Amino acid sequence: MKTINKIPWKRIVTVYFSTLLSALLVFIPIDLIVYKSYIKLDASYFFENLLELTPIIIIFIIIIPIFNNAFFSKKIFIRIILEISCSIVITTFILYLIELAFFKNIQFSKYIYIRIKDKSFFTSAIESIFIILVIEATYQYHKRKDDAIEKERLKYLQLKSDINPHFLFNSLNMLSSMCYTNEPKETSKYISKLGDVYRYVLMNEEKTTVQLKDELKFIYQYVDILKAIYSDCLILDVQLNEEDEEKNILAMSIQLLVENVVKHNIISQGQPLIINIYVEKDYIIVKNNKNIKKEENRYYSTSIGLKNLNTRYNIITKKNIIIINKEKSFTVKIPLI
Repeated sequence: MKTINKIPWKRIVTVYFSTLLSALLVFIPIDLIVYKSYIKLDASYFFENLLELTPIIIIFIIIIPIFNNAFFSKKIFIRIILEISCSIVITTFILYLIELAFFKNIQFSKYIYIRIKDKSFFTSAIESIFIILVIEATYQYHKRKDDAIEKERLKYLQLKSDINPHFLFNSLNMLSSMCYTNEPKETSKYISKLGDVYRYVLMNEEKTTVQLKDELKFIYQYVDILKAIYSDCLILDVQLNEEDEEKNILAMSIQLLVENVVKHNIISQGQPLIINIYVEKDYIIVKNNKNIKKEENRYYSTSIGLKNLNTRYNIITKKNIIIINKEKSFTVKIPLI
């Protein structure tokens, strides 16, 4: 939950001016009704209101988060009563200080008596209640909005964190397989390349998006590792121009697609796997020919990895990935950012 020192200054300024404007619009008819005999809507009237309202609004902006973070934050009725009571006291005291500073020296008790007598105490009380409720409503709106954003951010980070353990597990499986089937020098090269790949993973762990050109460098390294097992049976065909490469995508998104394609398709001399990567309008396309393993026939409709990626894109861009599942090819379109 946010406290005042965490609220952006831009928001504070926005709340101040919106509250000031709404207060003036409400107070003008009230003042005209109560003080119609001597009030004039001239420059001095607006200056006096600005002088009075500015410290009141600023103090209310400060105390609202304090009340919401206090022990009675969930006791809405008690909190509102305390906020209203506090607003009346603060408003009265500020108006008294302004009276002392700019007009005349007067005792506080006498000042209260005069204000009650001429009805100004009650009008200022109504106006202070209006201001505190406007700021409270604004605070609750931004709090719910911030909570929703934070919830989505945590959800995104959780989805993203699911990638690395899965990636590590598959990489170690490959390494274990190579120890039995490859020469020590080849295994050593694989470990070195794997280190480069994980360097990229760690460098971009906290990033939401990366440039397409950086993701592609990573993909080349990743496919190079895969070729240690599949050799020329795995073919990567990338067709992109420099302008496309400057655009952004979610980090590790293409890697996830390539990993899924390799995991769920047969890759052999008789059935090579071809992965095409290119841009079409506002999407980066990852397309492959299908040689689905028998036990994976239901994969493309139930893949957790694709659902995970789609949820991540929906959180960040409010767009969905597009999946086209044909008899001989499988295509995933992910939005460029």
